[in-house]
Amino acid sequence: MSGGGSGYQHNPIDWGDHGSSKRGRTVVVLLRHGETQWNQQGRFQGQLNSDLTKEGERQALLAAKRLGRRFKFDAVVSSDLGRAAQTADIVVKNRERPPLL
Repeated sequence: MSGGGSGYQHNPIDWGDHGSSKRGRTVVVLLRHGETQWNQQGRFQGQLNSDLTKEGERQALLAAKRLGRRFKFDAVVSSDLGRAAQTADIVVKNRERPPLL
């Protein structure tokens, strides 16, 4: 996902016809967490935690909207780090909730 001052570039993705609704096909979607306070400050986080900024929450909502048009998730796997779990929670919120692992 792109971030305000994080230095990451946003490249729109053409999702094509890769929905997981096709029988016999497994699709794995990788998603980076939204922008964090430390991303905004240019600080390295590693295994330390930093909460999502408002921009990071907006990025997660945008990802949820885009992914929701194409995919029905059977499961969601997330790191236990707050920023990743918070992003995953936003992405699956208000959907038929798959197990969050």
